[in-house]
Amino acid sequence: MADRLQKESVLIIGGSGALGDALAPKLEKQGFHVVIADVNPPLGNRYYKYMDATDPHSIDLCRESLENDGIRISHVVVVVGALIESGLTDMFESSDEEIDKTIELNLKSHLYALRHLGQHVSEGESDNKSFTLISSINAHNGYSIPFYSAAKGGLHGVLKPAAMNFGASGVRINIVTPGTVQTPSTREQPKNYKARAEAAALGRLCSEGEVADGVMACINLTGMTGQEIVIDAGQSINPSQSLYDQRRLGIAPQPKNN
Repeated sequence: MADRLQKESVLIIGGSGALGDALAPKLEKQGFHVVIADVNPPLGNRYYKYMDATDPHSIDLCRESLENDGIRISHVVVVVGALIESGLTDMFESSDEEIDKTIELNLKSHLYALRHLGQHVSEGESDNKSFTLISSINAHNGYSIPFYSAAKGGLHGVLKPAAMNFGASGVRINIVTPGTVQTPSTREQPKNYKARAEAAALGRLCSEGEVADGVMACINLTGMTGQEIVIDAGQSINPSQSLYDQRRLGIAPQPKNN
């Protein structure tokens, strides 16, 4: 207990998945105390708190529990997000419930974290305090996922205003934007990973570890705020990544014939 109270703490919201698993060891190697907040506990023995990031009250309860344990969070990384749309080629195929859940998971969870943890982080004595939000290259390019793209795009809309709001208290706000990453959960999605890799400038996809390196940069670059780091092996700079070309290359599903 005394050891973790002496260390600066990083809260990874939604950290029980692949990116949290890749990020936590890097943080610990640098000397941070890592707290995983999620609806499911992580593998291993890492310090864990329950949190439903789509529920502001759950975030408040997690924060209060940390404060009762004497832990002050210096850095928050919001990993929460999921692709749940059924209408991958036709936005009219997605249900209203799927749209709502997509916005809750991929946008509102991040906004709630800023609102409900911002004061806690701001009041810390550390000279280095930050929020890092995980977006997606879908925020910038079509990629045939309209509501997921809209939700991730919302993170970019709030980035600079939030950075200005928090700047006076020394808290930095940045975004890491990954490309396609193969994880146990994303492998179940209907994607042609081989074609996506071949279309990327580097001829491959990025790993969870490389995305985690982007997060580490956001934490360590103390003069950076209101900025975005793209980790996508050059997927987003390829001009042949339009929806038409994705379908031609077999990256995106073909539209259904009505």
